Amino acid sequence: MFYLVLITSNDWLNPQYSYPLSDEMIVGHTFAKPSLVKCQIIAGYIERDVVRRLGSIKEKYFNEIVDKIIESIF
Repeated sequence: MFYLVLITSNDWLNPQYSYPLSDEMIVGHTFAKPSLVKCQIIAGYIERDVVRRLGSIKEKYFNEIVDKIIESIF
C-alpha cells in the first residue's frame, strides 16, 4: 500500500485532504495552473507504477506536507 501525494489543479474534491502547492515550493519545475497536493491511500500498485518525478520540493514545504498527511490519517 502506498500513501500518495497527488498533484492536481482540481480544488473542489475533498479539500480537507489537500495542501496548496506553489512554484516557490518546488525546485526544477513550474506549474501552468494553481496546484494542490491531494493525500490519498492507494493499494494494488508497485512503485514503478506510481513514482514520477517532476522536480524536488524544498524541505520546509515537504515537512508541512508530511504534517498534513499525518493529520489526514489520524
